[in-house]
Amino acid sequence: MPRTLPRAALAVALFGLIVATAGPLSAQPTKKTLTFADYDIWRATSGVALSRDGQYVAYLVGSEGKDGEAVVRHVASGKEYRFPRGTVSALTARPQFAPDSKRVFLPLSPTKGDLDKAKADMLKTEDYPKAALAIVDLETGKELDRIVNVGTYQVAGEGSGFLVYRKGIAALPPPKKGPGTPPQPPATGTTGTDLFLRDLSATVERTIPEVIEYNLSNDEKTLVYVVASKTAAKNGVFAMNPRFGTAAAPVKGGPGRYTGITWDEKQTKLAFYYDDSQVPPTNLAPPPRAVGPNPGSIGTGIPSPNAPARWRVFVWARGITGAPDEVLGATVPALKPNWQLTGSGLSFSQDGTKLYLQTAPVRAPLTTGFDDIQLDIWHWKDAHTQPAQKINAARDRSKTYGAVVLLDTKQFRHLSDDALTVQNPGTGDWAVGTDDRKYRHMTGYAWPVPADYALVNVRTGETKPLMAGSAHSVGLAPFGKFLVGFDGKDWFTVSVPDGKRANLTAKLKEKFFNEEHDSPSDAPPYGITGWTADGKFILVNDRFDIWKLALDGSSAENLTKVGRAQGISFSVLRPRSAEDRTTERGTDLTKPLLLGAENLTTRDTGFYRLEPGAAPKLLLMGARGYNVAVNPANNQFMQLAPVKAHGADVYLLTVQTFSQYPDYYATTPDFHELRRVTDLNPKVKDYNWGKSELVKYTSTDGVPLQGILVKPENFDPAKKYPMIVYIYERL
Repeated sequence: MPRTLPRAALAVALFGLIVATAGPLSAQPTKKTLTFADYDIWRATSGVALSRDGQYVAYLVGSEGKDGEAVVRHVASGKEYRFPRGTVSALTARPQFAPDSKRVFLPLSPTKGDLDKAKADMLKTEDYPKAALAIVDLETGKELDRIVNVGTYQVAGEGSGFLVYRKGIAALPPPKKGPGTPPQPPATGTTGTDLFLRDLSATVERTIPEVIEYNLSNDEKTLVYVVASKTAAKNGVFAMNPRFGTAAAPVKGGPGRYTGITWDEKQTKLAFYYDDSQVPPTNLAPPPRAVGPNPGSIGTGIPSPNAPARWRVFVWARGITGAPDEVLGATVPALKPNWQLTGSGLSFSQDGTKLYLQTAPVRAPLTTGFDDIQLDIWHWKDAHTQPAQKINAARDRSKTYGAVVLLDTKQFRHLSDDALTVQNPGTGDWAVGTDDRKYRHMTGYAWPVPADYALVNVRTGETKPLMAGSAHSVGLAPFGKFLVGFDGKDWFTVSVPDGKRANLTAKLKEKFFNEEHDSPSDAPPYGITGWTADGKFILVNDRFDIWKLALDGSSAENLTKVGRAQGISFSVLRPRSAEDRTTERGTDLTKPLLLGAENLTTRDTGFYRLEPGAAPKLLLMGARGYNVAVNPANNQFMQLAPVKAHGADVYLLTVQTFSQYPDYYATTPDFHELRRVTDLNPKVKDYNWGKSELVKYTSTDGVPLQGILVKPENFDPAKKYPMIVYIYERL
């Protein structure tokens, strides 16, 4: 019989038995007792990579504050190559494979031994061992080369491919003093470093000096880079085919500062900022010579290094010869008085017709005197409490606001300010604007804080009120023809721009809000899992199944059908290769889909395949977590899509239980066989670890609940143990 417990006192309990007090059974081999001294022996992975042919896996492994390793493993045979490296946090880059899967590139940081030796030898800081990129032959495990002090790198191309890498940013030397000093490069405090292009088929390398930014197009046929040189005349934005034998062509060059290179989604246009505030006029006459015993200050005609940036925006059409198009000049007539472009936040709309950027008011430098006396006065209706205002003061002083350039007319328009925040629309001219000023004082006792919503035409500035004081937000659906929102009970849409509202789920008996939500606020929805590729349907979840809802409210279809009957919660998973840089827009329901699955009764997880028009087909299910990780957005567990090999039907995923570390396994699309790839913490077998057990009980008010009982590996049911109870109502 299930145990009955008071629901208010104990609904879901995590029973943690103190393992340290549990002695081993006489019939079992003695294992170590886990103590705090063992904390730092447990290892974790980072940067896991799968070769294009799916035959090799490379990863970085280590424990906190200790030297680690870079490991390369052949999946089928289990053959491994290991390379020592420093701590896990010393280098954030991940391993990468050559396109032909014959070499691997491993980021290696100096080991503690290397650093201790350098210290003992009293080396200068600049002579200490540096992070390096090791190039390893996969067939032999031999290290072919080691490139020292690599900052960022990328492997691309076909066949042997090519390697693009840049070394660390160098600090700008102090400016020279004296008459005739030329204007210094942009006031960024840095110049570029060498950018290297290596042909991996012949180990031929090309060096491009003083590069500060670079970007490789998704088709890997155009490399764009920014030069910030000590010689200002060499500055500029340049483009080249990264294949050898082609020279770089200037997109725009000459003195000034260049930054923010940004492709549109189709990779046909490139936008960037240019600042000429430090460039003297070309027609400036030589400065007059000072005369007399005390001539005072004589102007040199050289702009002050403290002069504000004068940003301009250019758009270059890829493959078109000629100068880039200046879409915003040094003077922007529509820019508000005492406002400026910030030189940040460039992005194209999804359809490539608009360019979004950031603006801000010109703010005077913050000055405080020694005898300044400050008086803080706060009213209960202020938007934020006084402590919050102090905490957010620095952020508020650097706050930026969205704006747009219409590329067909080169018209500039402010979008957001302190009164209205406008979401950048991906397609079309209509956007969603929110204004929460009247409701900010409710922060702390109203959640979510209400806001007024309106439709804003980014081309004309026209505004149409939508909802006043609403705690339910809305967002644009793909193609910009509908707004989608959830009102606490049902999904609804608002057609754009006429404002016609349609309830998508009112006629369905299933609930689309979290039925177990127990906070004093509206229950959140189970969520959106995607959109169809044609933009006509939204895919949403109820507690178990996935639904296809027409945005105009004309139809609703349960795609997974069997979830509720079988107690299984489904989610759509989209396996991708880390090398796939294309943007995925929408879900193609004419093709098979991989589904993640969790049985909400047994807590088993697994995978299903959904063929068009059919019920989901079971691939794998078991009492373990398959590719389960913590969602950083809400700190809850979620199932992730496996990583797919770029050129083969091989998937990589983790498998874990309470007593099994989430090691990596390789499999094929049918999930019939899982081949173990890593064994990161084999020492767990030496310890009296623990086992977990799902328990069921009923609260005093008749609600069936679940808990997890965790007990020592050598648990003796005839003994009594101390117990820790962690109380929370739901698993």
